[in-house]
Amino acid sequence: MPNIAILNYCNLKCEYCFADDMIQEESSAVTLEDFQKILEFTARVPGMNHIGIIGGEPTLHPQFDEILKEVNKYCKECNTDATLFTNGIELEKHLPYIGDRIGILINYNNPANMPKSLAEKLDATLEHLNDLSWFDRKVNLGCNVHMNCTDYSYMWNVVDKYNLDHIRCSVVSPGGIYIPWREKKEEYYNIMKPIFIQFCKDAIKHHCRLGMDCGHIPMCYFTLEEKEIVQEACDGLYQDFCEPVIDITTDFRATACFGAYDPVDIRDFNDVMELHRFLLAKKTLPRASANCTGRCSTCKKHKLLQCQGGCLGFAQVD
Repeated sequence: MPNIAILNYCNLKCEYCFADDMIQEESSAVTLEDFQKILEFTARVPGMNHIGIIGGEPTLHPQFDEILKEVNKYCKECNTDATLFTNGIELEKHLPYIGDRIGILINYNNPANMPKSLAEKLDATLEHLNDLSWFDRKVNLGCNVHMNCTDYSYMWNVVDKYNLDHIRCSVVSPGGIYIPWREKKEEYYNIMKPIFIQFCKDAIKHHCRLGMDCGHIPMCYFTLEEKEIVQEACDGLYQDFCEPVIDITTDFRATACFGAYDPVDIRDFNDVMELHRFLLAKKTLPRASANCTGRCSTCKKHKLLQCQGGCLGFAQVD
C-alpha cells in the first residue's frame, strides 16, 4: 500500500516521530495538480492501488477537503480503499468529506502533553466519531509505545470510554529523540521489552486486541511466558520481515519507509510494481542484511533472511 505524504509539517512535536527526517526538511505541501499525478501513478497496477494519506499532519493541508474529494474519486474509479493517518485534532471539520471508502487511523497521543485547546479539539472529534458510530466500522485508534512513557492509562481510559475492542500498536522505531539508539539495538529492545509486555497485559485486562504495526520487538527477545502474553494480546503472529511500505513525499520522492529514510524519484519508474521491486532489492534487503548487530550476528534465521532483526532503522549502512 503506497502512502502519500501530502505535507511534511505537523501541529504536534512528538518526541518519537518516525518521520522526523522528512519533517526536518523545508516545509512543503503537495499541490492539487501534483497530488493528482501521484494518484495516477499509484492507480496503474490493480491490486496495489490501496493508498494511505499521511503527513506530517494531513488535515493541516490548505486544500485538504479538495484532497479528500480526489481520494473519494480515486477509490471509486479504482475500486479500492484508502486510509487517512491523523492525530485527529483538526479532523472534525473535515468529516463531511470522508467518503465510504476512506478509513481513519487516529494516532492517539496523551492529551495531557498537548496545549489545552488542542486536547479539547481532539476530545470533541472523538465524541463526534462516537456519535456517528464510526468506531464500529471505519475508525481505529493507534498507540505508539516508547521509552519515555511507561503509563498508558490515557489510552485505556479512551478504550473503556468508547468500548473499543481493537487498537493499532507500534513499538516506535529509533526516530526523533531516539535516533542515538540506532547504534544500540540490543540495549534498546531490552529496555522496551518490559514496557511492551506491560502494555500487552493492560490490553488483555481491558479486553482490547492489539493489531501490531511494523514496529515491534523480535520474538527472540521474549521468554516463553512473555511470548504467550504477546500472542494472547495481539492479532495474529508477528511479521519477521517487512515489505517496502512505499512512502511518497510531496516532491515525487519515495522511500521504503520513514524509519529507514532513503528516497528515490518515482518519476524514474513506470508504476508502483517497478518501484516496489527496486526498493525491495536495493533498499530493504541490503538493510535487512546489514541489520546484524547483537544477537542477530550469529542468528541463522537472520542470515537466511527469514528475519530482518527488527526495525530496519537500526541497520548500519552508509
